[in-house]
Amino acid sequence: MQEFLKLLKELDKKLVSVYFEKLNDDSVLEKTDFVNASGHRSLVIDLLLEDIIIDFFKKKEIPCIIEAEEKGRTVLAKNPEYLVIADPLDGSNNYRRRIPLTCYGIAIAKLEKNDAFFNDILIASCRSFHSNEFYYALKGKGAFDEKDNPINPSKELKLERAMIAFDLDRAYRNREDVVSTVLKVLKHCRGTRRFGANILDIIYVASGKIEAMIDIREKFSAVHTPALFICEESGAKIKSFYNTIFNPILKANENINFILCGSQKLMDEIMKKMKGID
Repeated sequence: MQEFLKLLKELDKKLVSVYFEKLNDDSVLEKTDFVNASGHRSLVIDLLLEDIIIDFFKKKEIPCIIEAEEKGRTVLAKNPEYLVIADPLDGSNNYRRRIPLTCYGIAIAKLEKNDAFFNDILIASCRSFHSNEFYYALKGKGAFDEKDNPINPSKELKLERAMIAFDLDRAYRNREDVVSTVLKVLKHCRGTRRFGANILDIIYVASGKIEAMIDIREKFSAVHTPALFICEESGAKIKSFYNTIFNPILKANENINFILCGSQKLMDEIMKKMKGID
């Protein structure tokens, strides 16, 4: 896996370089005819960063399939051994509005019969572009920052002291059940955060900056799973609200739901609130 880590760090430099090279180029803000996994029209910058990822693995001759948010599945080998899942630019709407809250996430998983699941991920990395934060994780080895220091979730166990991130986009109008369920938790916590780039919300649980993240809309693409893998390796707890086991298939058009907490005790308290158990 160390060779994969070197690859991801090399790819990181390319993505960062192009991102900041194009940061003040208004032409990359234009919408294209591509409709991504989230149902939004891709920006030029989205496709540009995704093409960098595809070309990188192609040139490195990694026998893989790539699942990415903008173009979906790209097969790079006749007999692929790995699946690469990526969100090249999380926070595209922030990018368009010149809000410096953007990031990317990428993971490599072992492929079995042309598919891979969350539990098959071997390594993942994420970067917050503007805060210059880079995190990565190796399966069974833990999660780390750019200086290879281990990261860990918050040790806060009480909901009333917890800072919680959430996503209710596209749920306010037609998913009153989802909104009311999440509000049962939010009204008891210390405070809330919403960064507009969900990978940031997730990574900040892994690194202990906030205590939990909730997204049960069933509108969240599996391309965000690299960040969730880093969380799991950091020691955070992940649970599906509607299913018993969190192990989604790694496909761009697969929607997932999850509750993410720094500890099992906080998870239990949040789940009780969501299910209306006193």
